[in-house]
Amino acid sequence: MLMKITTPSNHIVWRLTLLPFFLLLSTQICFSQTLVTSAEAESGVLSGNVTKSTSRTGYSGTGYVTTFTASSDKVTVNVTVDTTAYYQITIRYCASWGNKNETIYTNANSGSTSVQFPQNSTWGDVNAGKYLLNAGANTITLQSDWGWIDIDKFTVYSIPTVKHVYSLDPNPVTPNVTALTRALYNYLMSNFNVNIISGQTDD
Repeated sequence: MLMKITTPSNHIVWRLTLLPFFLLLSTQICFSQTLVTSAEAESGVLSGNVTKSTSRTGYSGTGYVTTFTASSDKVTVNVTVDTTAYYQITIRYCASWGNKNETIYTNANSGSTSVQFPQNSTWGDVNAGKYLLNAGANTITLQSDWGWIDIDKFTVYSIPTVKHVYSLDPNPVTPNVTALTRALYNYLMSNFNVNIISGQTDD
């Protein structure tokens, strides 16, 4: 039986019973994300009808970009990371004309992702997803799909690492087990997290 328990601190505990006599406790600990770098949209390369503006107050940096009115309109910013890995990208935006879907991709040869930007009346952040970035210089591009959106800033975060901490009960759940059961239990214990045990049955 497999049971998932979420603690108040958002740690996830899996309680797994393998056979009536084998008990395994595993705690999955997620470490918080950290800021890696950010790039102001108005400092990027603007294509098509996209222009810089300062009309909407509350922006970061020296302004923001707007006038996404055609499918070819886009903004591309440069970011640098130390390690090749997946990173979370957050985009600061304002979509006062309704919900919007825009296309996001990193570097010229990567696949694109459609990201939804919920309607808002003030600047807000949306999680654009996880993207593979190369060690060194990278580009992030937002290209108009639905358009009619203001883009302020791109922020890159490290993805939280996950560490599994296991605690194996040295004794079977069932008391007074047979010697054969104890031997099987010890065998499973000795191979846990070391080898993969596989096989099949034949009726």
